Parts: sequence; C-alpha cells; structure tokens
Amino acid sequence: MNKGYSTDQVFVQKLTEIIQANLANEHFGVDELAKASGLSRSVIYQRLMAISGKSTTQFIREVRLQRAMEMLQQGATTASEVAYQVGFSSPAYFSTCFHEYFGYPPGETKNRNTSDLEENNVIVADVVVDEFEKSGQKKPIQKIIIYATGGFLALIVIYLVLNNLSFGNFSILSGNHLKPDDKSIAVLPFKNLSSDEENRYFAEGVTRNILDNLIQISEIKVINSPVEELGGNTLNLNEMAGKLNVRFFLSGSVQKSGEQVLVLAQLTDITKKNQIIWSEKYPRKLSDIFQIQSEIANEVATNLQTVITKNEKEQIEKMPTQNMDAHAWYVMGRYLLDRRYFREQEINKYITPFKNAIAADPEYAEAYVGLADVYLTFTRTDSYPRPEGYIKAKENVLKALELNPNLAEAHTTLGVILYRAEWKWEDARKELEHAIELNPNYGKAHSYYADLMEILRQRKLARFHGFKAAELDPVSPYLILWKADILRGESKFNEAKEEYNKFIEMYPENPSVYWRLYDFYIKTGEELKAVESLQRAAGFYPNDKLYVDTLKVVYDKHGMKGLEKWITEYSIKYDDKGSWKAIALHYNKIGEKEKALEWLEKAFKWQDPYLSDMNSWSELDNLRREPRFRALLDNMGLTKYQ
Repeated sequence: MNKGYSTDQVFVQKLTEIIQANLANEHFGVDELAKASGLSRSVIYQRLMAISGKSTTQFIREVRLQRAMEMLQQGATTASEVAYQVGFSSPAYFSTCFHEYFGYPPGETKNRNTSDLEENNVIVADVVVDEFEKSGQKKPIQKIIIYATGGFLALIVIYLVLNNLSFGNFSILSGNHLKPDDKSIAVLPFKNLSSDEENRYFAEGVTRNILDNLIQISEIKVINSPVEELGGNTLNLNEMAGKLNVRFFLSGSVQKSGEQVLVLAQLTDITKKNQIIWSEKYPRKLSDIFQIQSEIANEVATNLQTVITKNEKEQIEKMPTQNMDAHAWYVMGRYLLDRRYFREQEINKYITPFKNAIAADPEYAEAYVGLADVYLTFTRTDSYPRPEGYIKAKENVLKALELNPNLAEAHTTLGVILYRAEWKWEDARKELEHAIELNPNYGKAHSYYADLMEILRQRKLARFHGFKAAELDPVSPYLILWKADILRGESKFNEAKEEYNKFIEMYPENPSVYWRLYDFYIKTGEELKAVESLQRAAGFYPNDKLYVDTLKVVYDKHGMKGLEKWITEYSIKYDDKGSWKAIALHYNKIGEKEKALEWLEKAFKWQDPYLSDMNSWSELDNLRREPRFRALLDNMGLTKYQ
C-alpha cells in the first residue's frame, strides 16, 4: 500500500475493494462486509461516520453507484443491465438512487459524457486521481493547477445545470421535480369521526401506523411523532411547516362502525398555497385497515416522487397481526404509554392492554415490544422494582425478535436494556447501530444511540445522532431539552435559549425546562432570572409550592451559594433518591469531594440506571483520579471509555 495514503484512505480503499469484489451480489450488505473485512459492524460504522458522516449502508450503495457510472460511461450495456450488475434488484430503484446521487438519470449519462465540457472534466478528474496515486511525484505547483482546474470546471458544470444552459431538455429544477430536501412530511392526527369516544384509540392507531409505514421509506424525511396542537396553541400549516422544516402535511379522518371503516386521507403542499395535491377515500371492511394504511403510504411516496425499495415495501405491506382485537388492545397500550405521567405509580393500566393483545395473538411481535417498553420505562423511573422489571422487559423484547428479527423498535429497546440495566456497552452499541441500519428514519434509535455515545465519551457521534433524532422528531420534549443542553454546554447561549423558548411555547405546563433554565442563567451570570426559573419549577409540585417564596428569601439573605446549600439540604430530606445527581454535583462544586463520592456510591447501591452518565459529566473531571471514583467506573465497565 502506498505510504502516502492516510490510515483513513487505506481503510476506505480496503472496504471499497471488498464491495467491488462482491458487486453483483445484491445480498452483500453490512454483515457480509464486516465478515469479509475482519472488522465488527460497530468499528466500520464508527469509522465511516467519523470520516464521511455516512452510514455503512449508504457507503455500500455509493460504491455501487460509482461503479455503475463507470460502466454507463463506457456505453457497453443498458441501464437495467448495469443495475443488476452492480447489485440493485430493482432497475427503478437504481434509477432513483442514481438520479439523486449524480443529479440526472442513468439514461442521460452517455449524452453528458460526450459533451466537450464533460469530457474535459472527466479527464481532469482522472489526472487528479493519477497524481494522488503517484504520491508527490509532481511538483506542488502542478498539483495546485490540476486541482484548481478540476474545481473550476466542476463549478462550470454545476452552473450550467442549475441554469438550464445545456444537457438538452433535462434540468433538476424543471417542471415539478422534487429535490431530496423537498421530500419532507409531517403527519397530523387523523380525526375520530366515530360516535363512540373509545374509537379515539383506533384513530390514534391509524395515524401511528401510517406514520410508521412512512418512516420505513429512507428517501423521505418524516417527522417521527404525530403533530398535534403544539402547547395548546393552534398553529396554521405554514407556521407549523416553518417550525418543523417540512413541505408536506398528511391529514385525514377515521370513522369506524361495527365491521366497517371509512378512512379519508389528503396530502397538502405548503409551497403551493396549501394546495391539496392528493386525496382519497377508503370505505372498506375493518379487516382491511392494514392494507389501507399501506396504500396511503404508497400513494404518499408516489406523490413525493419516491421509489420504495423491495425491503421497504415488504415492511410496509407486512401485517403485524390478523387479529383486530389484538390490534385494538395494542393501539390502546401505545396511546396510554405515550401519554403517561412521569413517575406514574399505577403500572397495571399500561401492562394490561399489551398483555391482552398478546393473549389475542401470541405471534404479535410489536405487542411484546410494547410490553417490554412498559417494564423498561417504569423500572427506569423507579416505579417498578429492579431488577425484576428489567428481566421482564428483556424476556419480552427477545420474544419479539424471535418472531421478527428485523424489527428496529425491538433492537432499539434491547439496546437500551443492555446499556441502562446491564452495562454491556458494546452489545448495546451493536443493537442500536443495527436498529439504525434497519430503519435510518427511526428517531428513537438515533436518540438512544446518542445517549449511549455520550456515556462512552464519544461526543462527536453523540452530537451527530442527537441532532439527527431532533430533526426527525422536532416536537419531542426530551429531544428539545437535549439539544438545548448540548448547545448550552458548547456555550452557544443564544441558540440554547431559542430551544428552551421553543419548549416553553410547545409545553408551557412542563416544569422540566425551568430546572434547566435555572442552571442556564447561573452559567450566564443572570442570578435573578435563575431564581425566578427555580420558583416557577417549584410551583408545579404541591410539596415544593409551599417554598416558592422561601427560595427568594434565602437568595436575598445568603446569595446563590446559600440558596444552593438550602436546595441540597431540602433534597436530602425529601427526595434523596431522585436528587442524588444534584446533591453530588453540589458537594463537589463546594470542594467536599468525600461527600460527593458518598452520594455517587449511594446511587450505585440503589442501582440507579442513570449512574453511568457520570462518566460524561465534565463537572466531575476533578474526581477522575480518585480511587473511589475509578472503582465505580470499573464496576460499570467504563474504565476504558476515558
């Protein structure tokens, strides 16, 4: 190997050569690449993300497309034949991928390749590659001329394409052609028009299932949550589109009566003065509901000029259950779980719907994931005993994977169990990366992967996937606060403040943001605003509400240090398990290291699932050489992640 190559270039070239050697094998994917290269999926994924920001699946596809371009330029075969020769099972999907990657369809390649300008550009590109391989045999000034010429000619090509000045009648801006960024959609909750109020669960299920089907389509950006009236304020579509950064909205209604159902769906284009560009009524039997949801997803894809791959089509058209009673119970379970209260104690009302769904259809994989999510959620918030809750969660998610090994939701839940409950960091990484590979549009997988990477101190990956999750699910309260906290940690205070304000606008009755603003204003030196935020947070809790005025009195008398001391003593007295982090950080801040370590050890004794987060807290960097701190990291298997 040429010594002029960097290790990254050697790595990429090795993977490229392996893919090219298996080019015609349409089944050659991530697992096969890992096996052939002798590297783990995780190593390949992490290095590719660090080098190029591309996933392994995307890298494999682009190697195939680059080889396809070479073959088409040679003009020896048709586009369909090339598609099969480079591992695409569908010529239509190949054409779509080629068009989006190169900016024009495969059939245009020969014409473009024969133009004088394009020939010159190809020649220059070949010279650049040749010079790189010769590693320094040309003088620096010659290299500069070569690269500058290539760049200049490339800019000319781009200018001509964007301004319709060549290449016949084709233009990437002509007609109604959608650019990749235009293929963005949010789903509004389908209205329940049934007389029975209980059918709100059914309408919610229709909305969620259509949304889940759309999320399967990798070429469309889909907001991962149904967009409701944000924070109680009805926004018009234009305002909402601006907040969510989408162009299209899917909306509709559902009416269920006995064994009959009527679904109305419509697609609105914001850029065309809210014009409805597609609508359809589906008067069917109730047993056809999954088929209706699949048809809607296919119609949306067609109107967004997107070809659905074979695997995506299989996922969309797959019926999770044939049993309508099981599905009804599952939908109710998801509806309730999505709207639970924090630290809710009555867990049985969330368990029962999923257990009923499983009783009605023991082969219903998604119902097992739902039940696993209930146990995991309530065990993490200390509302269900440990480790029993984690054991039940894992049993159910493994059953789901036994029934459907390609269920991204199941791999995501298993990944969370592995890192939060079992501290199996690399196993968790593998599960979450696999979930992302299965469904790159699944926001929760990106969110939890970011969480894991933060614990393992791989902050670039954490930031990338966290912001990706926030893009896919911009109405998630957790992700808005996560993004704001990251920006605050990077001292991007104006951007952080925008996110906090966005949260307040959407969720004005949620106190979480005011605790964050308390820390935010302390960091920006605005102590009075910090105290006001703390008072607002306390006002949401019956027990704490009694002390709202006391907080200001303590601050006026003793300042911020006195207030923080008062808060710590109050937390120890009334909520030691729930406030161990704040208590430990306070003691460390005032120089009482032994007390800080004592509270970290208490959290370890309580098996708190969030103790592992301490590995990423910069506020505790002064403790990293302390034997007691290192012992905690050793016990959690985190020592090597420093």
